[in-house]
Amino acid sequence: MVLALISLAFMTPRKKHLVPEIAPLEIDQVLKGLRKKITKQAPELEELGFRYCGVYESRAQRKTLEQVAVFVHSSREVEFRLWLVRTSIGFESDYFEIGSCLAPHGALVMGNSNQPELSAAPPDLFLPLMPGGKSIKKLYQAHLEHLGVLSKEGFEARPVSGEDAAQRMINRVTHGFEYQVKRGAMTRREDGSYRQRLSLGIILTLTRALIAATPFGFVLMKAPSPAGRAHALRKSARIAKQMPPDWRLNPERV
Repeated sequence: MVLALISLAFMTPRKKHLVPEIAPLEIDQVLKGLRKKITKQAPELEELGFRYCGVYESRAQRKTLEQVAVFVHSSREVEFRLWLVRTSIGFESDYFEIGSCLAPHGALVMGNSNQPELSAAPPDLFLPLMPGGKSIKKLYQAHLEHLGVLSKEGFEARPVSGEDAAQRMINRVTHGFEYQVKRGAMTRREDGSYRQRLSLGIILTLTRALIAATPFGFVLMKAPSPAGRAHALRKSARIAKQMPPDWRLNPERV
């Protein structure tokens, strides 16, 4: 296990990321597994006030296919994303996210994926960790509570639309890459793609991978309590306010 993680850590920094591209799909282009997920989740989402907006495809990684179904809430300040990921050998996994754009800058994104981030996220990309078993309703309620915490810190939810879903996803990915470029952890290539630097990338990835593999990994990386998440959000908000203007994820104009 340790040798596998070390191997992964050394390969990841050398991996070339493609330019983020997301395109809309016709329903007959949607993977069967995702169609089933949409049918299963749609009634609960409609009950919560979300409406279906379409499916998009992303090929940000060379050998991985990602498709995402997007739903936007009637308040137009929250969107739900149902992801299905297929690897080159046909293995599929799914997870969902609930997100909001913020003003004056940034975004709040919560999901049921337990995979740890292998690189530090930008301070204004708020990613509170939630247990993977949470239902959509509970995750949505927690999301609204967290929006309330950030509102008190001066970060307000902005309206979103289904038509701009692809651009919002591209903006988020690019924002994360650009943040790593400014920190010196990644480089931006002439063709518009990104590559993680070898030295710093190995240290960051290996450290996180080893922590996750230790007996203490569950304790160190488990989701905090609601009070703990609120405290972390307030702390991140203070840091986000101090970000240079050109480092910020500017709110989308929709």
